[in-house]
Amino acid sequence: MEPASRERRKLMRAVRAKRDREPDDRKGAIDPPLGDGNEVDGEDLSADTVVEVPLEDVLDLHGFPPRDMREIVVNYLDDAVAAGFSAVRIIHGRGMGVQRDAVRALLARDARVADFSDAPEPQGGRGATLVRFRRGSPGSPR
Repeated sequence: MEPASRERRKLMRAVRAKRDREPDDRKGAIDPPLGDGNEVDGEDLSADTVVEVPLEDVLDLHGFPPRDMREIVVNYLDDAVAAGFSAVRIIHGRGMGVQRDAVRALLARDARVADFSDAPEPQGGRGATLVRFRRGSPGSPR
């Protein structure tokens, strides 16, 4: 296992542990039942199960709780730069723009990011942000 994968797993465990210690302020929220529907290749998945997915140039935030968005985006940017991507697309959805604003605030403070903008309409338009990395950033293309 690569050191980056090991670190990412450690970080995601820490995020989950922190989340589990905090009170759940999702009034009326119902967690999905474990068992049926939570299996992958015959393995029962719990909330603490880490599932590795291949790194792609698109990150869709729809399946993640908003409270984890910051850690997920920062980890994704780390991995994307290390993999040598020159640009990525982060899908945050159109909605009221809260998630979009939070993602863009993170990008504005990241020294590896050259610029960002709405994605072209066929790739999500206002509901996705296209991120271009600076040339010469550690791990970025030269």
